[in-house]
Amino acid sequence: MCRRGISTFFILGLVLIQIKAQDTIKSFDDLINQVNQISLTLKNADINLTQAKREKLAAIYGIVDPTGNLSTSFTNNTKLPITLFPGEVNGGEPGTYVPIKLGIQYVSDQSVYVDLKILNMEGIADYRLSKINYNLVNTNNKLIKKNLYEDIALTYYNIITLQLQKKMINENIKSAETLYLTVAQKYEQGLVKQQDLNDALVNKIKTEKSLNQIDYLLNQQYLTLKVLCDLPEDKAILIAEQIKLTEQEVVPVIEKNELQLLSASLNEKAARSNYRKSIYAQLPRISIFASAINQKYDTESTLFNKELNWIPSNYYGLRISMPIPTSRGLAQISKTKFDYLEARNNEEQSRIKYNQEIKNLENDYNKNLSEYKANKRIFEIRKNSYEKNMVNYKEGIISLSETIISFEEMVNSSFDQISSAVNILLAEEKININNSIK
Repeated sequence: MCRRGISTFFILGLVLIQIKAQDTIKSFDDLINQVNQISLTLKNADINLTQAKREKLAAIYGIVDPTGNLSTSFTNNTKLPITLFPGEVNGGEPGTYVPIKLGIQYVSDQSVYVDLKILNMEGIADYRLSKINYNLVNTNNKLIKKNLYEDIALTYYNIITLQLQKKMINENIKSAETLYLTVAQKYEQGLVKQQDLNDALVNKIKTEKSLNQIDYLLNQQYLTLKVLCDLPEDKAILIAEQIKLTEQEVVPVIEKNELQLLSASLNEKAARSNYRKSIYAQLPRISIFASAINQKYDTESTLFNKELNWIPSNYYGLRISMPIPTSRGLAQISKTKFDYLEARNNEEQSRIKYNQEIKNLENDYNKNLSEYKANKRIFEIRKNSYEKNMVNYKEGIISLSETIISFEEMVNSSFDQISSAVNILLAEEKININNSIK
């Protein structure tokens, strides 16, 4: 008795651990809240936006594109150069030369050199391009989130559809079992043939087999959901939303969503700016430059001797540089031009599709609503027909084959009703996503 109690508590503990480890999701919003925290796709999108922001800041710096250096050094001229001077300079005879060392052995210096561009059309174009690219990345991130949510919603409601169908199958199994027992009873009474009993058994087995198929499909959809949400494969999740199948005659409000159009427009602006940048790269640049140098000359190996004064020298100037056209530069101009023309056509195409998106969402909702109404009515008729056929079969009025056919028609119509009902919820969720991410 003691062992049995310990065993019971052990099993109960395992069950409780499993339930605790399993993540129960009670609504689509619950799932999305988790996705926002763990999705690597969304995290990568944030990284790309941060990178675009840094590139914009770097482009501001690139307009003047400062170059130069700040240096300090101490040089020991271990072997000074020797120069020959005419001998008469030092009182010698003409035609002779005297070797003399020139220079100071120890030299300390500090130097600053700066070059600033005051006319850099390529840098200005690059800054404009970076601003457009930042807005483009931000817009595309919203599109990534919107598409991700829609993919997750599709899989989420596929799971709900399969769960409802599984529930319906369990009811159908009971009906198939009842039908089989009825035929078996008639067979024992000698009222039907062996074939009828076999047909009833096959019908029962087929119904039970469909339950197994539903389980396989559910596992597949759960795996797909984990991939979309970046969940580990061994993470146990359970969709447990309580669905209420209701008919709404009024289509939910569908707001305009310009993300796709805005993305195409920003792509067109980016391509145009990139085209201008490639042209500006061939234009001359004007820059100012300046240099300041301080030096000390010493006969002793003293680093930055304080007893000696620094000897300054400096200069400044204006520079105009004109790049020589290269084959690579000309090819870049040609490529960016055609990229711009293609982006302009894509923007026009997106503008044409833009006005159709709302109509598609509305049409999809109305289509699913219409199908649900029809499928609901058909299921009620099929169910009523089967129930009457079952009574008629028991009374020997109709054959078993007619009864099984009506049973299969009822089962199929129940699946159609469930699918169309959940499709309404999916259409509503797509409208919510459309209205919230823009």
